[in-house]
Amino acid sequence: MNVKHILMYTIIMDNIGFLTLMQAFDSLFPIGAYAFSNGMETYVQRGIVTDKNTLSEFLDG
Repeated sequence: MNVKHILMYTIIMDNIGFLTLMQAFDSLFPIGAYAFSNGMETYVQRGIVTDKNTLSEFLDG
């Protein structure tokens, strides 16, 4: 390993906690609660799920 590789490794390891946290909140990286929403965000944006009744229909469907 040269100095450049060691420096890059150090920077990555210093930020690993931050990067892990960012993954948990990134909708393009489907993990956590977002991965288990079954696409409800899309239905809300399209106006399909708008209230308690339509949410219930969504969950029952």
